[in-house]
Amino acid sequence: MKFNEKLLQLRKEKGYSQEELAQKLGVSRQAISKWEVSDSYPEMENILEICKLFDVTTDYMLKEGVMRDKNDDVSNQSKKYGFMLGTIICIIGLLFSAVGWYETQTMSAVGMGVIIQFGGFVVYQLLKGSTKDDFKFYSFFSLLILPYFSMFLGSYILNLFPRPKASIVYSGASLVLYLFLCSLAIVFAKIITNKK
Repeated sequence: MKFNEKLLQLRKEKGYSQEELAQKLGVSRQAISKWEVSDSYPEMENILEICKLFDVTTDYMLKEGVMRDKNDDVSNQSKKYGFMLGTIICIIGLLFSAVGWYETQTMSAVGMGVIIQFGGFVVYQLLKGSTKDDFKFYSFFSLLILPYFSMFLGSYILNLFPRPKASIVYSGASLVLYLFLCSLAIVFAKIITNKK
């Protein structure tokens, strides 16, 4: 493969648009486009940045016939499962919290589930192959982690007012608070992932 084909392949593997790659390298989108169709060739400084960004050697990028390290393929394969594995761990954490709350109604049972959910977040961060799934995962993570925070915060706020209150009031307040916090979390996820 030639340089332009390798660049195009690496960019697509990482899930970058030409614009995103251009921002990371500090060049214009048109420069990336020209490199990918062999209209021009990047300067050595940019080649080094490309190699660093995609974690490949300069020999691989510049010489035809040089194969990528097989370890790269194995790590790329494992990164494909980051979203799925992180999500499964978060769901397990939510279930752990729900069962723990149902059985003991203690904060420690719920806290263990939340810790498991944060473990799922860390697994996603370590195994993600690109940033293209960030918005989806952050939104989903928010939906999974916020129910118990909403329930406890809603309960705390309602305890500030005189009693008695029906359990439906507690449930309704927790639901409204949950929906509000999820909306805020999704807006925040859009901001940090630059999703339009």
